[in-house]
Amino acid sequence: MGVILKKKTKIVFCNAPYDIGHALALYERFKESHNIIIYVLNIPAIYKFLNSLNIKGITIYFIPKTPFNIKNPINLIAERKRLRTIYYLHFKSLKSADIYFFTLYYDYVLFYLLNKLYKHNKLFYYDQYKAKDTEKISQHIKKVAYFIMTGIFFDFWNSNIDTNSPIKLPSRILEETTFIDIEDKELSEVYKKHKPTNLNFLPESIVFFENNLTEYKEIKNYDKTLENIINVLIRSKGKIYLKGHPRLGLSDIIKNKGFEEIDSFIPSEFITDKNIRYYIAVISNSLSMLSKLTSKQSIYLIDLFDWENEKTKSSYKKHFSELCENVMFPDTINEFEAIITSVHSG
Repeated sequence: MGVILKKKTKIVFCNAPYDIGHALALYERFKESHNIIIYVLNIPAIYKFLNSLNIKGITIYFIPKTPFNIKNPINLIAERKRLRTIYYLHFKSLKSADIYFFTLYYDYVLFYLLNKLYKHNKLFYYDQYKAKDTEKISQHIKKVAYFIMTGIFFDFWNSNIDTNSPIKLPSRILEETTFIDIEDKELSEVYKKHKPTNLNFLPESIVFFENNLTEYKEIKNYDKTLENIINVLIRSKGKIYLKGHPRLGLSDIIKNKGFEEIDSFIPSEFITDKNIRYYIAVISNSLSMLSKLTSKQSIYLIDLFDWENEKTKSSYKKHFSELCENVMFPDTINEFEAIITSVHSG
């Protein structure tokens, strides 16, 4: 099952829904001259969506992550053996291939594989998130645990928008990596070409990307505030569509409220239509691409929630303000209602 190919090869790793458009842009760029293999890491929804497109010339594999106990050495050694098996099964014979990836943080499975591959293949990285390093922080137990699993001593970085300090791809690998660009025009063409044909919207529609943040520790009483938002949406005259998180789905309290649900495995960036008036989310990177693709207004509901840490809240607002081209942050539920109830469905 290992990769033994006669023609030139492009390997693309996808480990987040936002990667899909960029992976398909690379496919469109190289499909005539290369065989494209996409490896989906961890998220079944990505694998499901890519397979649903039935694109000729792409081979797709899914590599799951497995839960592990950071304090259980036996568990960590078992994960190390699993990673080694994945490498030997899929990549041991891979030489002189071009390998593309889209993140420098978090994904130890990806980093384990890149650490094995970078000496005999060419690595290419597209910086879609434009992430900036903050200060390194000490995580001795995690550092040892990740070394047991991967054989890599990772650095950990403080994140203003994530309480789980992310690991970063080692600099020795990044130094051997070529940075590439993917133009917005390429992405726009991908989203139009591969948009699911079953997505249709009434005029003046509103799409709410609800990411099931009930268990997100940075927001207090998420369900209570969400209930107020639901009541505003119910009073709106516009047609409301819900899009759940590809992995987490929708919060239970927003289900069965009479809103139309979009399949959660469909990436947000593919949900474009001239009839959509507003895109709404609490926190979502996807709205940044949608704002570029459609020029529609994005509404972030960050200020409507009670946050554990004001610094985290401010970091999110700054982050989305920089990413989005047409964005609003209503300060109160009344301001949000004034915006939403002005919409009249066609």
